[in-house]
Amino acid sequence: MNEVPKFLYRGIKVKLQDIAGFDFKGDITPYYESKTDDFGREIVRDGNEYGIYMSDNKRVAMGVYGKPDITDGTIIIKIGLDDYLRYPCIGIVYEIDTDNILVRRPWITGYLKEVYNNGFQGNEYITDFIPRESYKIIRITIGEDYLHKSLKIDVDDLDKCILKLQDEIKKRITDINNFASYVKNMPKGKQMSLSMYKDLMVDLFGSNGIANRDDFALNDDKDGLDFLLKKELYTYDFQHMKDILSLKRDLKDNFDDVLSNRRY
Repeated sequence: MNEVPKFLYRGIKVKLQDIAGFDFKGDITPYYESKTDDFGREIVRDGNEYGIYMSDNKRVAMGVYGKPDITDGTIIIKIGLDDYLRYPCIGIVYEIDTDNILVRRPWITGYLKEVYNNGFQGNEYITDFIPRESYKIIRITIGEDYLHKSLKIDVDDLDKCILKLQDEIKKRITDINNFASYVKNMPKGKQMSLSMYKDLMVDLFGSNGIANRDDFALNDDKDGLDFLLKKELYTYDFQHMKDILSLKRDLKDNFDDVLSNRRY
């Protein structure tokens, strides 16, 4: 048997509703309850040997198991014809020091042998328990949702990282809940046309979105257009709002050009 590498890597995805109670600093045990196969063996949900899975290929943890996709999120409501508003999923990647843990190669059920290590170069390993002192978290990722792009948080200081994660999640949940309420109150016919106006909805309800702001000063054209956009929200005339937003951007671009060419 080949020698176990000094460092192995593990990626997991955590539902947003579970992240508040997630232990970022505790011992690691198997993430799911075991099942029993026809031979009485403990297995994970896909039929492989039960245990805590790791890989000697960092890319497997970073790019697959610890990289949440938009579809990993929890569905709230349907949007338009074929899209969904979801709470994001959180990805966590560990670097594990194998010096003081018992590591073995797992047995893999037959139909999954073709996708061993998720098709990447390298090997999979498992263990039954990882003490806190044997790992460090190297990345946390907030997955994409309808209104926000994914955000990778490299971990230099875990405590600061957790605070940043909590703050960003709180902001995103507020945006998502505001948008969900907006869609639920929308006439059905208007809901069906939302698929054509996703960019507009992101501008209105995403991070720093106009619809989520209370400060609408009216001291220049730009702020006046912000106010007009918010006023138009419940007419549900998406094309009109899109035209206003385009005008707002044109004014800003022209204003920036004037400033950049101004002579003092």
